Amino acid sequence: MPPDSPIQLAKIAAFSAFVHCSDSLPAIVDSLLHVGEELTAGRPSSVFLFDAGATRLQRHGPELLSGPEQRLVKEQIEEGTVDQVLREDAPRRVSSSTAAEGDAALWIFPLKVGRQDVGGWFIADSPLPDSAPWSVSEDTTGCLLLAARQAAAAIERVTSSSKMEQKLAQLRTIVKVGRILTTALDSATALASILPHLHAQLPARAYLFYLTDPHADQLTLAACLCTQPPLVWSLPPADDPAVAEAPPAARSIAFGRGLSGWVGANGLPLAINDYRHDPRFPDFPELPGYVPDRALCVALPGKDRVAGVFTLCDAEQPFTRDDQELVTAFADTVASAWEACRAHERVRTGFQQTVLALAAAVESKDPYTHGHVERMAEYAYSIGEAIGFDALRLEALRFAAALHDVGMIGIRDEILLKRGKLTNEEYRQIQRHPQIGARIVSGIDNMEVAAAAILHHHERWNGSGYPDGLKGKEIPLEARILTIVDAFDAMTTTRPYSPALPVSRALQRLRQLEGIMFDPELVAVFSAIAERRSRVRPRLRPSRSGDEPGGSPP
Repeated sequence: MPPDSPIQLAKIAAFSAFVHCSDSLPAIVDSLLHVGEELTAGRPSSVFLFDAGATRLQRHGPELLSGPEQRLVKEQIEEGTVDQVLREDAPRRVSSSTAAEGDAALWIFPLKVGRQDVGGWFIADSPLPDSAPWSVSEDTTGCLLLAARQAAAAIERVTSSSKMEQKLAQLRTIVKVGRILTTALDSATALASILPHLHAQLPARAYLFYLTDPHADQLTLAACLCTQPPLVWSLPPADDPAVAEAPPAARSIAFGRGLSGWVGANGLPLAINDYRHDPRFPDFPELPGYVPDRALCVALPGKDRVAGVFTLCDAEQPFTRDDQELVTAFADTVASAWEACRAHERVRTGFQQTVLALAAAVESKDPYTHGHVERMAEYAYSIGEAIGFDALRLEALRFAAALHDVGMIGIRDEILLKRGKLTNEEYRQIQRHPQIGARIVSGIDNMEVAAAAILHHHERWNGSGYPDGLKGKEIPLEARILTIVDAFDAMTTTRPYSPALPVSRALQRLRQLEGIMFDPELVAVFSAIAERRSRVRPRLRPSRSGDEPGGSPP
């Protein structure tokens, strides 16, 4: 029976209208399979599309072909017939015959838009029982070719939009990674913190950051994230007890050894999608006892030699050119931001040393205060962590604790070191130290939070403190923290006229004064911290304090 061209064209028109409006790749493929059946009297078909790297054909939609036809499809893909069909931009019939399986035949239609190869459409041409005959006429093949072109255009439109969205997401990730590194306060944990962001864009089993050892021809593991059994490792160690720390054997790789060592020595990226059968790399020293199926490694560029390498193992799909470009861009961003991070860290370390030296200068006036600021900083930091301070705010709190009594440097020694009772005027002089300290610290960039905490660390919850008589939550949160830890350290260390109290007694005293001197909520937080630490608390050295809980003279 000759084909009914008007009916076929009507079906093609309806198909074209649908795929032109659709934004769903599965819906476009299903529609192509359906119109194929209608135009070929029920013959099944399969659609194969190139992956993101345009290197591999993958089936999309259901598998409708029979066993012999499936094997014929695989054979034609392996032999490159689809590539030939795409070059010729014309359909081709292929067949095979075996004694065991009988005849199998297929039509291959090109899925192509201009010069862009999209994939191939395989339609069965084997006889079907109880089906109407399919007259392979010029009209029919023309309609099928038209459907293929309409589908290819729709598929390319949808995938291009998806690729654009993916590229934008990747760009946002790279910008976020750069921001994390350039603002990080701790370079040791900064690298680990960016790995989950890459995992969201390129899921894989393992991510390994190695940095070049400046003193040896080797790479040292700086951070890793291994997400699936048998590899569930991390560096730095995770809080989760189910996640192990990276084993010592993975901590260093000699230049030239394994994939990471090869990239470190040569500075060239390398992607391997069949690692187990690559004769260049018989093992994988980066993950002792484990050899990946796929691995991708890129170098972090440095001034004189590579700054390090970044290695991914066993992504969900074979690595493509796009994957390599993404990871290379990621590594380039990390390399440039890492240098800024380390420079910032060196400046910050120098600043910390200056702050501690200033605090030590204040402590040196009184031998009984030795170690007070270190303990203050430790206690305050613990409270800040417990109530959710971010890294920048924790750092400001640590500085405020270290410098809370820096204003004492402006008080005359004969007042500070006086052993007898202070006169009213001497007491007023002592009360000036928060304001002196705040003025000293406020002259340092980005120390506004610390300055406010220093200024108000002698305020009381009920408003009876100084210098401004603030009460309740009018008092800056950091200052309320310092008030508690200052008092606790004073009570639990030996003073010239008072022995140290046990931790339990000091905590009891804090609770008695909550709502009077101290923020009740913060007392509860600190009590839980101090009780945990009391079991392993080191022997404390003597400290001098004032006449009341509060650490320094009031």
